[in-house]
Amino acid sequence: GGIYRNVWLKTVPMIHLASDGMYISTKKVDDFWNIQAKCEIINECLPKVPDTAQKAWFNMEENNNYTIRHTVYDSCGKAIKSTEGSTDTQILSVLSPCLWELANPNLYLLKTELLLNGQVLDEVTNRFGFRSIRFDADSGFYLNERHVKLHGVCHHHDLGALGAAVNRTALKRQLMLLREMGVNAI
Repeated sequence: GGIYRNVWLKTVPMIHLASDGMYISTKKVDDFWNIQAKCEIINECLPKVPDTAQKAWFNMEENNNYTIRHTVYDSCGKAIKSTEGSTDTQILSVLSPCLWELANPNLYLLKTELLLNGQVLDEVTNRFGFRSIRFDADSGFYLNERHVKLHGVCHHHDLGALGAAVNRTALKRQLMLLREMGVNAI
C-alpha cells in the first residue's frame, strides 16, 4: 500500500483538456504521413450527471470563441507543423518524417493548446512516433513493412529487491539487459 510513484497536483481552468484525453494516430498517404489528433475537453461549469462520476464534455461547435492548436516538434525541438481550428479532431500532414524503428525509436512531440479568443487556457504535450504495423497470419509481424520476429517476455513492474518504487537507473539497467538478451517485446 501507499504511494510509491511520483504524484503531481495539476490545476486547470473550468474548461480544460481532459487528463489522458489525447488520441494520436498516424497513417502514411503517398509521401506524406497524416497525424490525426483528437482531444477531449471537459466543462466543469456544467452540472455533473446525478449519481455518477460522469464528466460534462465540452462541445467545440457550440462555442466558436474556443479553438484548438496542435504543433508538431521534431526530436531537436523544432516546430515542423502547426494547425489551429474549432473542432476537437484535426489532421496534420508531415512530409517524409523519420520513422520509429526498434533500433532507432524516433519520437516527435505534439503540443495541444486550448485557446479562448487566442489566449492559451490549457496545454498538454504527448510523444508519438511515425510507424506502420501489421500482422500476417502466415508470416507474422511487420514494422514499417519489414518483417520482425517478436521475442517477448512477461515483465513485472517491480524491481526485485528494490521493490515497486520506481528507480529510473535500475529500470533502465533492467531494460538494457533484456535488450541484450534479444527481447523486443514485453
